Amino acid sequence: MSIEQVKVLAHQESGPYHRIIRLKSETISQLAQPGHCLSLEGGRWPIWRCQPSQAWLELLYPLADEPTSLASLQTGEWVKVEWVNQDHFSVRPTQQHLLLADSRGLAAMLYFSVALHTQKQAQLALFSSDDSWPFKPHPSHIIIPELPGHVIATIPMLEQRGIACRLTHSMGQPGCFDEDISVLAQYWLKNENNKEVTIYSAGSIMFGQKSKQLAEQHSLDLQFIEV
Repeated sequence: MSIEQVKVLAHQESGPYHRIIRLKSETISQLAQPGHCLSLEGGRWPIWRCQPSQAWLELLYPLADEPTSLASLQTGEWVKVEWVNQDHFSVRPTQQHLLLADSRGLAAMLYFSVALHTQKQAQLALFSSDDSWPFKPHPSHIIIPELPGHVIATIPMLEQRGIACRLTHSMGQPGCFDEDISVLAQYWLKNENNKEVTIYSAGSIMFGQKSKQLAEQHSLDLQFIEV
């Protein structure tokens, strides 16, 4: 870990229960990779967006029930961060990449999904939540024939880039799959055309265990990062 003073460039809402904080750091923005985290105001947060040419990076985080010191940070303030230079996702030479994340790992996986798209890598992103989403889900126009036809909810920023994505939610939100994310992944993995796949997963320890079981069942490589 390394400690650095960074400036808050912006702090804004992303949906009713999430916020995005933009920080200025030439060092971290140049070296950050999908999966890297920052320790800030008592919490550990994955980097979800980065712009090295402008020396900024962003964290996406959920609001707590009680006010926190992170939520109280104002634009223009300086704050100490610890850069957690942990293992990050690295692209395996496979034909397909399956990205899985729960709500804790969503930010890290959004970062990685966009990075894969920039490298023109084929992917399917499946994200799970028990709470609210930081972005309003939209119906997708990207057809994924292996998945149930009623499962059409996606994240707008991925849809705009042409990235195939679907959402699962335990409360049965419109367009979302209402069972476990591993069940939805099974629909896709059982297809004969999806044999050369690497699974990438981010989230809680329990979510990592589910991802490991899924990878072992289909004899696939797995990269998991705990968030």
